[in-house]
Amino acid sequence: MRRLTAHWYPGWVLVVLSAMVLAVLSPHLLFVDNTPSGGDMGAHVLGPAAMRDILLPSGRLLGWSNAWFAGFPLFYFYFPLPSLVIVFLDLFLPYGVAFKLVTVGGLLLLPPAVYFLSRALGFQRLIALVTAAGGTFYALMESFTIYGGNVASTLAGEFTYAWSFSLGFIYLGLLVRVMDGESRLLPRTVVIFCITVLCHLLTTQPWRF
Repeated sequence: MRRLTAHWYPGWVLVVLSAMVLAVLSPHLLFVDNTPSGGDMGAHVLGPAAMRDILLPSGRLLGWSNAWFAGFPLFYFYFPLPSLVIVFLDLFLPYGVAFKLVTVGGLLLLPPAVYFLSRALGFQRLIALVTAAGGTFYALMESFTIYGGNVASTLAGEFTYAWSFSLGFIYLGLLVRVMDGESRLLPRTVVIFCITVLCHLLTTQPWRF
């Protein structure tokens, strides 16, 4: 019984830590079909819709939009994967709901991702949970809205950064395990790294080596 408890309690603690982040995001509004706004978020809602209505039907991921500024390039200089996920969820959910779920997903992933890296580095469960709590407190910081990875930055439009930031910890954890001899994890590590890059490039820069 003690061994079973030791196996399961980290999972429950991580659920609580992610729920703490979710609690400040007004979860009762996530399933309301409206248009997210705030900072750059009101502009980001265009991208996945343009991908759904214009690019994908013509077999492209990159293109041109005449919506603003006498035209601008779509996804040439931004990151397509989160928008692809939004388009996929839009098959089953209203667009506003799909957009908001993807927006908050990266934040909710942060505590488990930090825990995963800490365990890969060899820390005991309790220490790893402390680091995961640190990830939660980082997500809840209100001292900045532009550096990314926290709730304030994400709701200002940097949700792709939040995904890449969290996935980066998982990539590092897998990389540590590969370097410790678990070579079978190398393909998975490469895939996670590619997904991280396709979410946001800036967070990938410190980890690419």
